[in-house]
Formats: sequence, structure tokens, C-alpha cells
Amino acid sequence: MRSLTFIPLACLVILGQGCQCNPGLPPTSDNSTETNTGGDSASSTTIDTAPPPPCDVPEVEPNNDAATATPLPTELEACGTFEADLDIDWWSVEVEDDGWLGVRVDAQDIGSTADVAVVVDGPFGSVTRDGNEERNDVDLLVPVGAGRYDILVTEETASSGERYYYDMLATVQKEPFEVDRQDPSTNTAAASALVLQSGERVLGFLDDLATGEDWYVVDVPPGRHLVTIDVQGFAEGSPADTSVWLYDDSLDSLPEGCRMQCEISDGAQPGERDPYFEYDSGGNEAVYVRIRDTSGRTGSAYWYVLRVDVEG
Repeated sequence: MRSLTFIPLACLVILGQGCQCNPGLPPTSDNSTETNTGGDSASSTTIDTAPPPPCDVPEVEPNNDAATATPLPTELEACGTFEADLDIDWWSVEVEDDGWLGVRVDAQDIGSTADVAVVVDGPFGSVTRDGNEERNDVDLLVPVGAGRYDILVTEETASSGERYYYDMLATVQKEPFEVDRQDPSTNTAAASALVLQSGERVLGFLDDLATGEDWYVVDVPPGRHLVTIDVQGFAEGSPADTSVWLYDDSLDSLPEGCRMQCEISDGAQPGERDPYFEYDSGGNEAVYVRIRDTSGRTGSAYWYVLRVDVEG
């Protein structure tokens, strides 16, 4: 699921024909073509010597708003340049069936100076994705239905020039990853928390506009157990930057005495933004898991995958 793919466009071949208006002058020629003439003038051919395009679908200026967006077929590599300060590039993608729209923008990975960010406009509204601490280029993955989606690519420092360029690829996938089930969208409070079994992978969406959060609960049997909370999403392209909170049966924060450090937002490794936490449980308790976007953003595009493991 982490791999996205990009886009080819055929070259336009222009056939040029020389015109000898003065018998004393040689025929004129186009610098981008060469003409081979045999003994029979009817068999003459023209060869295109123009340089190939830089990618399958180069941007077409002006494309500074959605109305002038450059059409981008999926699975073809696109490319663009920030030619002036505050330059922005709009692209449009047509999706034929329900699935997952992936957008990958490479800049610094290919030697560019650009620091890119991406906005996708669709029926779910607008979702924004920038890079992270490890890489400044962008991977975005959102669930979509059939229809048109507009993609805005910007340079976050508003800089420009020949070194500020990028490649982009849009793909559509049916099922980018495997899960055991999907959250019911009604688990928006502790009283309606979805009961999890150890080892289950659940696909969740932060789509409740009122609360912007999901709740889960897992039962820990008697005896000391290690409860591992593992959330995936941001690293896989989700626009959701999630945080997790843990509670006991009385909805007091865990681990006991955490006070201001109860929010879990760090990953298993430094710089990772998908929450990972190991809770040492004394056993014979219910552990509640609350998930929300760190900035409080909600919508059907804000997804995550949660796995809780209980090991004794």
C-alpha cells in the first residue's frame, strides 16, 4: 500500500514540409525536424528531433485554480514547476469507481529544493497533507467514490525557480490493506465503545462531526499483562494525525498518575507520528481506548487502523 505510481503522455509529432519559393535558394527546414528524401519525392519522410516531454503529463499553465486544473489520468506520471513566487498548481483526477485515491508527490527525493504540500478537494471537503520529520515529500491516501477530485500542489515557503520542481502520481486502489472489521461509526463515547479482541485490526474513521473521536474497549484477564496499542495511518498516507488516551473501568486516565502526560501521540521510533504504547496492566480490568485527530479534524477522509494486543 505504500507504493504509488506515476503517469506517461505521448509526444506531439509535427510534420514540417519545406517550401522552395526561389529556385536559387535551398529549401527551408524546421530545426526540430529532419527530412529524408529518396529518388522518389513521394517517399520522403519527416523525423521529429524535438526533445521528449519531461514526464507523461506535464502541467499546462495557467493552472492556478480548479477551473483551469490540468487533467491527470491515473497511473501516469505528472510533473510541474513553481515558476514564480506564490505559484500554485491545480490538477484534476476522474475516479470511475469507489476505492482509495493515492497521491504521491516527490520533490526533494528527486533533487528538487521544493517543500511541497497537497490539498485534495472532493465530496468529503478538503484534506491537507504535508511531509513529516523524516521526509518532506507527500504521500496521501483517502477513501473516495466515483467523481472528480481536484488536487492542489503548493510550495510551502512560496519560493520558485528552476530548482523548485516535483513529480506526481495518482492511483486508485480497491483495498490497500487488510483488516478484520470496520468501526460502526457509532462508537463515539465510552458507553458505546466497540469491544475488541486481542490481535484484531480495525479500520476506523473519525467521521463524527460532533465528537471527532472513536472509543474502543478491551478486556484484560486476571494476572499481569502487557497491553500494546498500535495505531497506523499517517505513515500510510492518512491525513489524520492521531492521538490516543487510555482509561480504566472508572474512566480514570491510564497509566495511573499520568496527569498531563496522558496523551499518546509518539510512535514506536523517534519522529514517528502514529501512536504506539505499551501499558503494563495488573490484569482483571477493562482498558478503554479513545482516538481523535490531534488538531480535532473530522470527516470520512480521516482514517486509521487500530490493533490492540493483550499478552500475559
